Amino acid sequence: MRISPKLVSSIITHAWYIRPGSLIEGILLEYCGAKGAGSLEIREEALPAIEARPERDVNGDALPRAKLTQSGVAIVPIVGPMMKGATGSDKYRASLCSPEDIASDVMAAMDARAKGIAFPVNSPGGTAVGCHELASLIAEVSKQVPTLMYTEDQCCSAAEYVTSACSVRVSTPSAVLGSIGTMCGVLDVSRLLDRFGVSFDIYRSGRYKGMGHPAKPLSSDQAEFVQRWVNARAAEFKAQMVNYRGLDEEHMQGQIFVGSEAAKIGLTDFTVSSLREAIAFLE
Repeated sequence: MRISPKLVSSIITHAWYIRPGSLIEGILLEYCGAKGAGSLEIREEALPAIEARPERDVNGDALPRAKLTQSGVAIVPIVGPMMKGATGSDKYRASLCSPEDIASDVMAAMDARAKGIAFPVNSPGGTAVGCHELASLIAEVSKQVPTLMYTEDQCCSAAEYVTSACSVRVSTPSAVLGSIGTMCGVLDVSRLLDRFGVSFDIYRSGRYKGMGHPAKPLSSDQAEFVQRWVNARAAEFKAQMVNYRGLDEEHMQGQIFVGSEAAKIGLTDFTVSSLREAIAFLE
């Protein structure tokens, strides 16, 4: 879970993040066809809130959209880095998703009287802002209808937080999960500016105002403040995982696990071979 929205741009360039494109939608269509003609047709009218979102990204790949199967199961994808307030341009250019959109899809599914909600996940995480509220919503909905988290790609950091309360959490054996914890990156280019003879002054009203500006190093007070902030956000995250998954502290140090390992430590319930197998638990 990342605190600064500025970090999202760097997330996208990391080698371990693979832009999902139309992967999840392709899986869903394959699943529908495998069940037989007409047995699992998808109706999109149940989720009108998605109309304002871009249908494709800058590369022309279809962005995953929430759907309702004929059997009554809502499929709400969580795909891409999550950022509260992500704009249509963010979604189009960087395949970001927002907690608000996911929450809107969940509520639309409930309004459509879905008998269960499946969350296919392919996300490396995202910003801390918005996570707690979405996690609380999914926890409340999980008391009313069965919910399922499924990943065959990655469900890490903030994606773990928001889906922690799902009734059932499953993955394929090779999927990547975990990265439980919080981080905040602060860039300091002050020595580089000194090298080129550039000075930069910040006039502020308090010792914490303006902290983290790249032109000035953090003072000891500021560094301690940032660390306390990170620790507090991490404590919320860990409390969620302990409450709903019963995880030990040793498994919440920011490390990642493949699906087979995640099932052994209780991060997920068991492994499956496909979304088809996973969604059967909701049908």
